[in-house]
Amino acid sequence: CPTPALAAAPYWAAATCPTLYACPEESLSGQGACACSALCPSGAWKRPPASMASAQDAWENSLLITGSTTLAGVDNTVSVSLQPDREIPAGSVLTLSGLTSSFSADREAGGLCAITGACFLQLAGPGAATFELFSGSWEQASGTLLLTLAAPITPDAPTQFTFVVQNPSLQQPAVFPLVSVSGPVPFPPVRACGGVLEVQESGAVFAAAHVTETTCVPCQSNRLTFALEPAVALSVNSSITVSGLSGSLSPAGIIPLAGPDKHLFVDGLGRWEA
Repeated sequence: CPTPALAAAPYWAAATCPTLYACPEESLSGQGACACSALCPSGAWKRPPASMASAQDAWENSLLITGSTTLAGVDNTVSVSLQPDREIPAGSVLTLSGLTSSFSADREAGGLCAITGACFLQLAGPGAATFELFSGSWEQASGTLLLTLAAPITPDAPTQFTFVVQNPSLQQPAVFPLVSVSGPVPFPPVRACGGVLEVQESGAVFAAAHVTETTCVPCQSNRLTFALEPAVALSVNSSITVSGLSGSLSPAGIIPLAGPDKHLFVDGLGRWEA
């Protein structure tokens, strides 16, 4: 387990790796050490246990990220709770990365940006005021949220805030984001406890789907017109399949599309399988 480059802890020999032993020397165990639980997360995001009565008392994890829903294509309120083992000063940048597959488009916050939801990802909750403009810059492709601290994050209590992103439209397992800090007191990337953006229920992709035809006379060319109203956002490279059109005499191949929305499909073409 690598040793991250962290500032010294304020009152105990810093547990730079979660597999090490570290506690205040006045530990009630008499051994001057208690166990740091492994893997989730690193020593920088741990706090001493409520009771240090045993050398096996594990340091409590203090980095948790959870979501509010597993429904496809809907807004998901992501809740973050974090408590470092040392103060993170104002001006530092807290980065949450790995929140991939969300449909929320890029947003960038800044002093020159109008305070509207179109240009930043707004924060809520008791800890939102800790960050500049109560908001952050969001990059969709990498699923990265950058938050600049307007006030220090202190180790005496959890800092809690929420933000909203849109779930993917198809089922997928949860992602487990990384959290890091850059600035005077850097924290290396650590995978948070709790998963988000899990989609268990895709539900109906289309709220409405209608088809009409131009003729019902046998052996005549028949133009089918589809009117589709998606219930969720459909991402680029999604495929729409219409099945059950059996009995046609048209041979298999590429067919041109027509209508005002044909530009939504690659080259305005579809593939017909007889």
